[in-house]
Amino acid sequence: MPGCTTHLLTKRMLAWACGLLAVAAALVAPLSNSVGAIASASAPKAPLHATYSALSATGPTGLPVVAPGSPAAATLGAKGPTFAATPASSNGPEAGSIRSLPVSTSTMSAWIATSASGGVCVLASPHQPVKPGIYGVGASCGTAATHDSGATLEFEPPSGNRVMIAGVVPDDVSAVVVTLTDGESRAIPVASDAWTLETDAHLESTHNVVGG
Repeated sequence: MPGCTTHLLTKRMLAWACGLLAVAAALVAPLSNSVGAIASASAPKAPLHATYSALSATGPTGLPVVAPGSPAAATLGAKGPTFAATPASSNGPEAGSIRSLPVSTSTMSAWIATSASGGVCVLASPHQPVKPGIYGVGASCGTAATHDSGATLEFEPPSGNRVMIAGVVPDDVSAVVVTLTDGESRAIPVASDAWTLETDAHLESTHNVVGG
C-alpha cells in the first residue's frame, strides 16, 4: 500500500491509513523489545507534527521499550505489551516518540508515535494476551505526505468476535464519522488526537469532522 506501513502482531488486524485499507495476517508473537525503560520522550519532529499535540505529552507511556531477548523483555512481556528497542523500519514507529493516548474503550490501550518516514502512527494492544504471558501490539503508520489524514488500526482480540478500532487525527478534528460493514454510521468524538471504538462489524470507511 503506497505510503502506508502496517505492523500486525495480534490474531488478525486490518489497518487503515491514508484512506486505503491494508490487510495482513497477524503473527502471534508480540513486538517485544530492554532495558525495561518506559518509552517516554524524545521531542517529536516539529514543525511537521505540531498539529498532533498528543505527541508532546510527557510522562510514562505504559509501553516499555525493551531489547529483544533481554531479561527485561521476558519479565515485562509477561505482564503486558512491550515495544522493541530496535531501529525503526522504513516506515515504522520511532520508539522515542511513543506517547500514551486516552481511550474510551476499556479493553485496549493505544499510543501515538512519529513514523520513520515523517508521518504519524497509531499503536494499539488488546488487554487480553495472545496466549498466557504474551501480548500483541499492532501499528499503522503513514508518511509525511499523508500526515494530515491521521492513521487508523482495526484488529480482533485473540478470542471473541468483537472488532476493536483505534485512530489518531490532527488537533483540528473534533470527531470521526465511521461507516461499518453492517451499514451503520456513527460519529466518534476525538480526545487528545485519539478515538477508539469496539463493535461487532468491521470498518468500511472514515471521515474526519473538522472543528465543532
